[in-house]
Amino acid sequence: MWGVAWLGGYLTLWTSARATGTQPEGPAFAVFGVLLLAAVVVTAVHSIRRTAGTRGVSARAGAIYGWSWFLGFAAQGAVVAGLAGAGASPETMALAANGIACIVVGLLYLGGAIAFDDRGLLVLGA
Repeated sequence: MWGVAWLGGYLTLWTSARATGTQPEGPAFAVFGVLLLAAVVVTAVHSIRRTAGTRGVSARAGAIYGWSWFLGFAAQGAVVAGLAGAGASPETMALAANGIACIVVGLLYLGGAIAFDDRGLLVLGA
């Protein structure tokens, strides 16, 4: 779902920017936002169903890992908002928003590799 959300969102932004010859228009950002929100909902429903009945250390580790994603992207949003408030150019904001998102994902995959002893997450995070 996340791959579809990001691919569809960035294609929408690119198409909007190409059509206008400038920055993407507001509706393109709205489509991207709706796709990301849909991915959040699908992920939450899937996670709740998969972890139903899990107790103890595994449940706690999973909850901490899940909240880490939320907190990581909340921090990313705060940094990007701070850049906007400081008058950063659209190019700088786009670079920061995407670059910080990649850092958050990579670090959380590495954390997941540690928490769950998962080599696949280690490779993706690296």
